[in-house]
Amino acid sequence: AADRGGLIGERGTLTLDDGRLIGGQFGPRLDNEGTITGDGEIEPVVENRHVGIVRVGPEQHLVLGGLVNQASVEVDRGELAVNGEFENFATVELANATLRAGQPQSGGLSNLGGGELRLYNGENRVHGNVTNGGRLIVTGDSRATFFDPVENQVFFSVSAGSTALFLDDYTGAGIVGDGEVVFAGDVNLSLGQQLVQFEYDVGFTAAADWTVGGAPLGHDGILSR
Repeated sequence: AADRGGLIGERGTLTLDDGRLIGGQFGPRLDNEGTITGDGEIEPVVENRHVGIVRVGPEQHLVLGGLVNQASVEVDRGELAVNGEFENFATVELANATLRAGQPQSGGLSNLGGGELRLYNGENRVHGNVTNGGRLIVTGDSRATFFDPVENQVFFSVSAGSTALFLDDYTGAGIVGDGEVVFAGDVNLSLGQQLVQFEYDVGFTAAADWTVGGAPLGHDGILSR
């Protein structure tokens, strides 16, 4: 059938060495229950399921056409680029790494349901729109930079010793934790949610506008604890 794709079994490993898998080789989708790793590009959408692992190691650069993660994604000192939609229902870990999700006008990262995105251990960079409907955690002496808009619908924490820097707009619920948070874009917080609180050190640029529940609020009001 036209919608059938390839399958990597639980004991299988696909290692790319500057290679490229085009859509015609596996169809529009590649189901992974084993391990995908290495340098290169996989044109089909990867559905990472059950015990599947997508692993990007030091200085590796892996490009995927799209990604639905129901298992584990690990990026350690490398770069993962997802050209289409990146839907996470499980665990994504970045350690001193770069994640690129979507294109300038489409795609992005949707952290959904039981999904957890954990950024730790050094400089972490996230490019692309982020919608967080699960858990987003910056910890382990990490400096996490978000280059594009972030919408936080559920839980976002920054631990002591870590920093989150938002270069574009931030909307939704507030952030918890004892770390440092810097907003360079506009901030629009939801009104009446428990997570609208600031327990950390906050920085902002003079051009940033702050609103709570759609109503403008002065910086002094936002920064009071």
